[in-house]
Amino acid sequence: MKHILNLIRNSAIYITITNLVDVYRAATHRHDWVYSSQEEEIAFGNQRHRIKLNFKTRYCNKCGTKERKIRETWAPCSLTKEEQRDKKLSDLGI
Repeated sequence: MKHILNLIRNSAIYITITNLVDVYRAATHRHDWVYSSQEEEIAFGNQRHRIKLNFKTRYCNKCGTKERKIRETWAPCSLTKEEQRDKKLSDLGI
């Protein structure tokens, strides 16, 4: 019984420490934004009407977050295939 209680206590301590580390990382994270513009082609209706729009985008080199500026606010958007590849390579240290 003591062994089980020790295991529970140790696992509770471990979980608490990992949660504190996650909170610390989130609280001290500062983005390293790289600003650029991205052109996208948008189709309307049955693909006959297409227009090209330029969006201002920003990408964080630290966490890999990408955002697009829409009406003076930054909204999350998906990474392009090239950006996904570059992020995976940088995560591997290549």
